[in-house]
Formats: sequence, structure tokens, C-alpha cells
Amino acid sequence: PALTIPHTVHPLALALNSERVYGKSANSVQRYTRATLEVVDSINTNAHPGDVLLADETLLEPVLALTKCRVPLGYFSNFLVSHEDFATRQRAEAAFWKAWKQGEVVSAILREANVRYIVFDKRLEGIPSALPANLIEVFSNSEYALLRVKKLPSVP
Repeated sequence: PALTIPHTVHPLALALNSERVYGKSANSVQRYTRATLEVVDSINTNAHPGDVLLADETLLEPVLALTKCRVPLGYFSNFLVSHEDFATRQRAEAAFWKAWKQGEVVSAILREANVRYIVFDKRLEGIPSALPANLIEVFSNSEYALLRVKKLPSVP
């Protein structure tokens, strides 16, 4: 009987605060637009299973649900790595997207997490005016863009 308590408590905890349980907010039902499905199809065409893909918040769910890619920070991340590693990844990803919105590319997280692709909503994030030579656009539609990250040199 005591072993059934976690199974009983988990759905209640999830219902009360999904962000604490998953590490990110989770929607119960998600509908994807044609543009979303087009970028997912491009990811599946270009990326290999297990490639690390940095997705903005709007694309995290479809990437995890419809591709075989991994993300640096996703659902349950806060349970899969140490609290310190989770906090470090969280800060690095937030810094990346903050700089991205300001038209800059911070490549530290790309190198540290071995990111092969970046996918983002062009309407929310925009594209930095000058992409570094190591970022190559492989797909774009009216809403989303997918960039491939060429191997970054190691930092001494």
C-alpha cells in the first residue's frame, strides 16, 4: 500500500502545478497549424534521430512530440539532471533567446549542449540581422525557420 502513494500523489501534483512537475508549463491539448507541421516535417527530413535541437517555447511541444530530436531543456529536465545543472542550462537557454531577440547569437549553449539545429517562431523572435557563418538556414516558411549549426570550434 505504501508504494502506491507516489502514483496517487503525482496526478494531483501535476494538476495543481504542471510547471513545477515538468520544469516547463504543459498544455493539455495542442493544435498545430500547417506552418508548424511544415517545420516539423523539415526537422524530420534534415535532422537525424538524437540530434540536439534548440527550440523556442512555442515549438518545444511539437518538437518533442513529433520528432526524434532531443532538446537541452525539456519536460522533466529538472528531475533528470542535478539542480545545479538544470539551473545552468536554464540560464544558458534564457541568455541565448534574450540575446537572439536583440539580434545577437550567443554560441556558448550551442557548443556546450552540442546543438545541431535551432528552430524558432520568426514572428516572435525574428532573425538576427547578421547570422554567423556557422548558422545555415535549411527551412523557412511564413512563421518558422530552421537553422543548422555547423560544428563550432572548441574554445581553449
